[in-house]
Amino acid sequence: MNFIKAIVFYCLAVVGVLAATPLIIKPSNGTSIAPGHRFNFSYQSIAERGCSSYHVHVWLFFHPPTPLFVTTDYATGHYFGRFQIQNWPGVPYTEHPLPSYFTMPDFSINPRGWGAGLRASNIQAYLAVMEEYATGNGTLGNRFSLTYNTVRYNATKHHSNKELPELV
Repeated sequence: MNFIKAIVFYCLAVVGVLAATPLIIKPSNGTSIAPGHRFNFSYQSIAERGCSSYHVHVWLFFHPPTPLFVTTDYATGHYFGRFQIQNWPGVPYTEHPLPSYFTMPDFSINPRGWGAGLRASNIQAYLAVMEEYATGNGTLGNRFSLTYNTVRYNATKHHSNKELPELV
């Protein structure tokens, strides 16, 4: 009987830990996404009882996220934005809700100015989420969690500046 109680307690503890683990559900690891195409996005927040989430930042990197250090060339990629996930008491009403999909940028398009696009095909990328959160344990500022899934950035077309709309 004690063995069964121990197994049940262990399973409940594992489920509790997994429920509080930040996780990108969609797209799953290994998903191929073409430039300009929408892809489903689903994220399991760290927020739960005793833990409040404040903001979620979504990035696409072309190198695995590494520890922060001072440099002028930390990473390449795209910033999808800063969003909120409704949770109580952290964010009872979202002003910028986390969307259910994103559109993969086309990196072959020249971003104007000194920037230059680059054609790429079948490149591994890292869709990363950094979440700001707090618990009942005091800290100086918010805590940050980081999780990422690997995706395949597929088949870009080259665009010349003539194909781009003029800025108004």
